[in-house]
Amino acid sequence: MTRHQIVIAGAASLLQAGHDVTIFEQASELSEIGAGLQLSANATHVLHHLGLGAALAAVGVRPGAYVFRLHDSGEEIHRFALSEEHEKLHGAPYYQVHRADVHTLLAARVRELKRDAIRLNCRVIGF
Repeated sequence: MTRHQIVIAGAASLLQAGHDVTIFEQASELSEIGAGLQLSANATHVLHHLGLGAALAAVGVRPGAYVFRLHDSGEEIHRFALSEEHEKLHGAPYYQVHRADVHTLLAARVRELKRDAIRLNCRVIGF
């Protein structure tokens, strides 16, 4: 997860626990660029705890296995199970998901818990 996603996940966790939290973001909008994320059980447990399990399942992919192949022939040289095996071993699914989708889910959860928790165009210059 990116620094922004960790901050937003932390804010959601604190808000959910009853703390008053405000995020000050100097950007004019929340946006996330980049590629996909691989979320193993630790990250998935956190997102489930925040009430995002169903939303994560809707945007994520649960790959059946990692498959390693030779670059020149495509011959499979190793495979290990992921989806069901990972959940059985660790108590939570393994997902591949686009970074922006996770960002959107987390920000929506924070705003659900406290409507004005994220303040854009704000720069902290001291405390």
